Amino acid sequence: QALEAAETAQKSRCSAEMKLAPYNPTPSCAVRQALDALSVGPEDVLYDLGCGDGRLLIAAAQRGAKAVGVEYDARFVEKADGAIRELELSDFATVMCGDAFATDLLPASKIFVYLVPDGLRKLEPSLNAALKRGTPIASYMFSIPGWSPDEVLTAET
Repeated sequence: QALEAAETAQKSRCSAEMKLAPYNPTPSCAVRQALDALSVGPEDVLYDLGCGDGRLLIAAAQRGAKAVGVEYDARFVEKADGAIRELELSDFATVMCGDAFATDLLPASKIFVYLVPDGLRKLEPSLNAALKRGTPIASYMFSIPGWSPDEVLTAET
């Protein structure tokens, strides 16, 4: 019993360390706009860091793209995975329960993030390396600290 308590405490600490933003779902108009801005299509591998309930992954998969989500909260991983399976998109979309910091972004041809500035700042080295490889990045709501965006879009309604 003590071992189980220690494992639970460790998982809680890991989750807190991996948390880059509170859950706040991306509105469908912003999902559509981000995928359009990134020109996501069947040839792409889109990574969503902090994918929450998987709505962006599902929309990308419906466009024929391979979509990979990284989410630290197992509850959201289960929810996203269930939605992906229900829509029969498992061949196109997958969700990993894990740490965005430890995620290899090399396979990504496009990246989406909806994180608070502190989370973006922490991920900046990984995002910068991806950008240097030519991988476009879309950030919803917040600019990546220290970066000048190529384009700023306002929400469609």
